[in-house]
Amino acid sequence: VRKKVEETSPYNVIKVKMGLDNDKELVEIIRSVTDKPLCVDANQGWKDKEKALEMIEWLSERNTLFVEQPLPKEMIDETAWIRERSPLPTSFYNGCRTSGVPRGCTTGSTSS
Repeated sequence: VRKKVEETSPYNVIKVKMGLDNDKELVEIIRSVTDKPLCVDANQGWKDKEKALEMIEWLSERNTLFVEQPLPKEMIDETAWIRERSPLPTSFYNGCRTSGVPRGCTTGSTSS
């Protein structure tokens, strides 16, 4: 991980794929090398809304700009719940780019 972070030296922001059991460890390793802003893509990997919000709050204290796809796309009510409470901008699933914005999506989402 440290080597990958060092490879980002020409860039101003680091995008991090997350959604596994070692997410905090991954961020701590990155933070041991740099304090560059992070963009986090959780890849729908957080399955519990409370734990997802806890992770987003934790990330907000670690120079994170936004979080993409924190929950599975089927968790629409939970997604809306997170959006109402999140200290960071969040975008959800790719369907948010279609006409009409499903409840809980960030308008103008660019998640991939």
